[in-house]
Amino acid sequence: MPKNDEHTYYDDETGQRESYKTKIRRHRLAHLYRVFLMLLLSGVVIFALVVQNNNRIFSEYEVTATAVRSANISTAVSMELGGTIFTYSRDGMSCVDSKGTAKWNQTYEMKDPMVATCGNMAAVGDYDGENIYVVNTSGVQGTISTQFPLKNLCVAANGVTAAAVDDGNITWIFLYDKSGNTLIQIRTTMSQSGYPLSMSLSPNGTLLVVSYLFVDNGDIKARVAFFNFGEVGQNEADNYVSGYDYTDTIVPEVKFVSNDSAFAAADSRLMFYTGNQKPTMKSETMIQNEIQSVHYGTSMVGVVTPDTSGAHRYILTIYDTSGETVLEEGLDMEYKDILIQDTYVVVYNDTDCLIYSLKGIKKYEGQLGGDVSLLIPGRDAGHFTVVTQTEIKEITLR
Repeated sequence: MPKNDEHTYYDDETGQRESYKTKIRRHRLAHLYRVFLMLLLSGVVIFALVVQNNNRIFSEYEVTATAVRSANISTAVSMELGGTIFTYSRDGMSCVDSKGTAKWNQTYEMKDPMVATCGNMAAVGDYDGENIYVVNTSGVQGTISTQFPLKNLCVAANGVTAAAVDDGNITWIFLYDKSGNTLIQIRTTMSQSGYPLSMSLSPNGTLLVVSYLFVDNGDIKARVAFFNFGEVGQNEADNYVSGYDYTDTIVPEVKFVSNDSAFAAADSRLMFYTGNQKPTMKSETMIQNEIQSVHYGTSMVGVVTPDTSGAHRYILTIYDTSGETVLEEGLDMEYKDILIQDTYVVVYNDTDCLIYSLKGIKKYEGQLGGDVSLLIPGRDAGHFTVVTQTEIKEITLR
């Protein structure tokens, strides 16, 4: 009898002889096919749901939760900080969650408080004062004494803070850790580098961009300068690694939107820069009309300009970090703020709200209850936290 290590079976359907190994192999292939088919069907369903949600139109809203806000906040300013509600005034600051539950509060005395944020981190300083508080959603992380009158500040997501201070004919830019220790100092004068108008740290605190105003042979110019506080910048004078000059213009705002992307906004142009070591200019877009306001998300920048055609009051144009136009829409409402998310944009004021998808679909137009002082996006375009002077409401669009 011939020796055979494999058992032989007959297929119930075909009646053909097959070995045990062949049957196992066929069973595994069938199992893989079923798994692949299930994954494919799941992907199709998820894609369909995403498309449906992105194209969904809302006509009303439902309040799903309400919390009462504490009194005596009429003179305070509220803003989002890492999904929470951060409120500050001349007398102090506080942080509550979307349920209205207090997370922390801190008293102080400031004549003219100014705030910079990055993620869930904030720096709060007194303009022309000498004190800065570094806070996050958990509370005060440290305090900084500038020793000179404070003129401007910015903060990174790790709490590193940059402060521009006035020392007579010299403006210093100091870099501090969140405990108040001085890390770097940059000396600037009007005759050499110009006066710093705006500055921003990259989220990781490695790069700093500064917009300077200076005069060259009687001409007003703007300079956008980049400083690197990592290994690359240590070999450069004052950590300066790159910069660009612009004639007959002022650049009142510069901002890092990520660790390797930044933008600068002038009165009629928008510049984008890229690079996590020595940033270079990626694109420059000339704006036909004067920029009224600038808004940004983590990967896009929006500018509002007057609509000189008369069709609308304003034009909102959103660009990606390459300077390419993502969305252009006419606006007829006066706005308090514009929020740019990954897939949609929100325009709102005290009473009205307008939501567009980045494909130009108008998803919602109406009110959110009135007396809106702050709007915080939720997990998608259908969920928001609405903050008024008296209450906090969680709403769902229908």
